[in-house]
Amino acid sequence: MAREVRVLEKEGARYLLADGTIHAVATPGSFVSLHRAVAALEIVKRLRPTPGSALVIGLRGGSLAKTLARDGWRVSAIEPDPALARAAGDFFGPRRASAR
Repeated sequence: MAREVRVLEKEGARYLLADGTIHAVATPGSFVSLHRAVAALEIVKRLRPTPGSALVIGLRGGSLAKTLARDGWRVSAIEPDPALARAAGDFFGPRRASAR
């Protein structure tokens, strides 16, 4: 579990840091991910002709779960660290309603 969870905004981006490591980067307001890892993981959408089900372990801000849900996937997301789950919900906009 993270000992220190921080959220900061710098140069038009919002960062979620856990113990000094960047876990998420997104645009404030729209919460579009600016993190390359999320873009890379979105390749899973290209592996199926139609949306299916996805299990996301580790929210890291919730961008991947939100993107999949927005594209019609049924998403279950698990974040084992309560502090990171709170920060993701409070500062990065993922809500239960956005993940089906």
